[in-house]
Amino acid sequence: MNKWLTKIIVAIGAVLFLLTAPLQSAMLRGSIGVVVLFLLVLFAIYQTKHPSVAAWISVALIVCTIGFTTVFFIVLRHQDGPHLWVHDSTLQTEEAMRALLDGRNPYAVDFRSTPLVDWLWQPDGHDNPALDHYVYFPGMFIVGLPFFAAVDAVNGWYDQRMLHLILLGMLIWSLARLYHSRRQWIPLVLTVAFLQPLFFYYFIIGHNDIVMYAVLAVSALALHRKRKITAAILLGIGCAVKQSVLPFTLFFIWYQLIEDGFRFSRQDIKNVLGWVWPVIVIPAVCILPFMLWGFGDFWQDTFEFFSSASVLSPINGLGITGLLYRWGVVPTVWSPLDVRIPQILCVLVVVGVCLVWMKKRNSLFRALICGTLCLATVWFFARSFNLSHLGVIIEGLVMSGILFYVSRHSPADQNISKGTAGPISR
Repeated sequence: MNKWLTKIIVAIGAVLFLLTAPLQSAMLRGSIGVVVLFLLVLFAIYQTKHPSVAAWISVALIVCTIGFTTVFFIVLRHQDGPHLWVHDSTLQTEEAMRALLDGRNPYAVDFRSTPLVDWLWQPDGHDNPALDHYVYFPGMFIVGLPFFAAVDAVNGWYDQRMLHLILLGMLIWSLARLYHSRRQWIPLVLTVAFLQPLFFYYFIIGHNDIVMYAVLAVSALALHRKRKITAAILLGIGCAVKQSVLPFTLFFIWYQLIEDGFRFSRQDIKNVLGWVWPVIVIPAVCILPFMLWGFGDFWQDTFEFFSSASVLSPINGLGITGLLYRWGVVPTVWSPLDVRIPQILCVLVVVGVCLVWMKKRNSLFRALICGTLCLATVWFFARSFNLSHLGVIIEGLVMSGILFYVSRHSPADQNISKGTAGPISR
């Protein structure tokens, strides 16, 4: 089952890449096709009896598809213009770093004097909201700032996807280490995780969801190895970078509390604060200065922007607001539509059910799938719920499914799918 499933997924992923990769040169596409075909043949030969070799071939496939295309886009962007071959969120983050280095508040400035103004935006009588609102937490540009300063000083130009490629390597490494004791599953894990179309499409154009994936994967690895403070530091960094990490952090902490047998005693609370403090301190250190610098600007960009009642961005996608617009309940995509109360109620129900579900049988698999369901609920009621959000949800479900499937078939990895609750270490 394992070997055939893996081969099928690898083949499908490679074919989809060759059909959809936006490579201008037919010769280049054909050359990559020959390499991918060669790797597929090697994979079929070695996957059964030599899983370690098959794992390295899986990595080579990822490099030839996702990695090569991303580098190709970076080079094309450098040649053709900073507003081309890239998503506006990546371009905006780069300009936010430049603004901060110039002593300007990224949440207070507009980006109309930057290359972002030339980025392709479908004309509808309104400007691109990204010109006026930076919607990510400060950690997004703070984490990349040293890398940006170093590369820009050497090259004279920078692309945020350079950092994304490093994070992709971290993600591959952490997933491989998570299943090091069952190496025969690593090819399945890598191919299912990375050769799904929405992942590599949004990665190569520069979506920053790779930051969340890397944080969650390495945090899961740390929790799996009982390194609670390491996991808390990583989750703290994630919470300082993207709002979408917050629900996963809640369930990862809940997972560890159940593992430790937390009972609300004074000593238990003291022990928990002894390892969970980075989750609070790191976001506070990153976020509070910008809240003090301009609370209104920060709040509008990072919270109000996503609210269904806001008119700062258009209604878009597959969520409840998009459905109501298509049904004629809302006259235009820029009309206000307040569904915050049902959003809050639904999120509370999902969180409550998930907490109880994890309590019954604690696992990293359940923590990951609960975070995914909670995030999906939040997004479903937001003004925008498009394919990029759907890609994140699919990746979360795929990763949680991998955790569950592999652990069920690998006795050595049962603690991934089934918790081993015990007393808190004193």
